[in-house]
Amino acid sequence: MECGRTAIIVGSGGQDGRYLSDLLHQNNYHVVGVSRNEIDITNVASVNDLVRECRPNEVYLLAACHHSAESCFESDEELFEKSQAIHTTSTVHFLEAIASQFPKARLFYAASSHIFPDSGRRLLDESSVPMPSSIYAITKYAGMLACRYYRERRGVFASCGILFNHESSLRAPHFLSRKIALAVAQIAYGMTEEIEVGNLEAVVDWGFAPDYVEAMRLILQTKIPDDYVIATGVPHTVRDFVDVAFRCVGLDYRDYVRMQPDLLKKKVETRLGDSGRLRRRTGWATSITFAEMVELMVRHELSSLGAKLDLHR
Repeated sequence: MECGRTAIIVGSGGQDGRYLSDLLHQNNYHVVGVSRNEIDITNVASVNDLVRECRPNEVYLLAACHHSAESCFESDEELFEKSQAIHTTSTVHFLEAIASQFPKARLFYAASSHIFPDSGRRLLDESSVPMPSSIYAITKYAGMLACRYYRERRGVFASCGILFNHESSLRAPHFLSRKIALAVAQIAYGMTEEIEVGNLEAVVDWGFAPDYVEAMRLILQTKIPDDYVIATGVPHTVRDFVDVAFRCVGLDYRDYVRMQPDLLKKKVETRLGDSGRLRRRTGWATSITFAEMVELMVRHELSSLGAKLDLHR
């Protein structure tokens, strides 16, 4: 089958990149994946060459310097430089390459709900006032502002998705959702006896990662570029997550979960998103419930762990 469109995915090796690659392949795209260390996206010449050679219809900028990796850096200054390079400088390189070389290309930038302050139970939408307070959030918001500049001043079709928490079995093990799912499987197989979490009452707007990459694709099919919140708007606590996860294996989480506040490295904040604009303009909808997502993650860990144990028997 001949491919009809070309898409560049920057950050193709991560959770969202892998799901998006599969989705675009299913929709007859030729996908050019850019993973860490393959192309220096902070180098203007490298980005120009990539855009010139690929002549993409769509570019998805998903690369991120996650705050969970902050411990890898020795100082705030070093983290600012790294985050700025990935979230902002590289974004400007792609925007400029599109504006000057291939203006028909459309760009999606993965922003973050962390640009907003703690909202309690109040829903956040595109009109909510940003107040980024972490290095990750500050540089992500700077990338959004760059997209708006090129959209308004240079005519680039640049849309931003303000992504709230979205999970799957492809999450790295240090993310709380994957940590819980993996621990439940290990407890079910008798490999460990408990799991420690920082705060069972923390409230999170959790969605399913494959649904969120579908939103990315739909956003680039709209008539005009804009910013969109991608969220469920439904609050769930960490307690809800562990409850569903342990019930998958017939266990009561209260027998296995221990509170350990020292695990928390920052203040617990609540952010819930209103994706009304996205739903109205694209018809986007979530495909599974929160409980179904948690169950899928636990079932995956049980299957994966079970297969590994069989290999060693």
